[in-house]
Amino acid sequence: MKIIKTARFVGLVAVLAATGCSDSKTGSEGGEDLSHLTPAEICKQKCDLQAAPQCPKTPPDWATSCAAICEAKYQKYPSCAAQANAVDACSIQKVSYSCDSASGTLLVTPEGACASPGLACASCTGDILQCL
Repeated sequence: MKIIKTARFVGLVAVLAATGCSDSKTGSEGGEDLSHLTPAEICKQKCDLQAAPQCPKTPPDWATSCAAICEAKYQKYPSCAAQANAVDACSIQKVSYSCDSASGTLLVTPEGACASPGLACASCTGDILQCL
């Protein structure tokens, strides 16, 4: 249970940072279209990127926990799959992940890079937490 709470917290930090106040790029400038990927494939890519910095406060099984949480939104909200995919694609293409040296937590830059797809997903699901 503690792993799930920690995983939710790390995911929340990542999504809130990525969906902050502004968009750094719009349209197709972020890279290739990832809408053809299955939920499992896009979630794995996103979560592997988040786990790669190996931050001290990130659970060692973060990539697996993150992928399960990520895939759950596609199952729970199948009508929001396009919006969820857009958030996950943005998290892969427009965001960089590193460790905050002071806190040992995941640092997502630039803040707000995924604001537009994050808001679209939240509008569809009714809750930004469902867009992790």
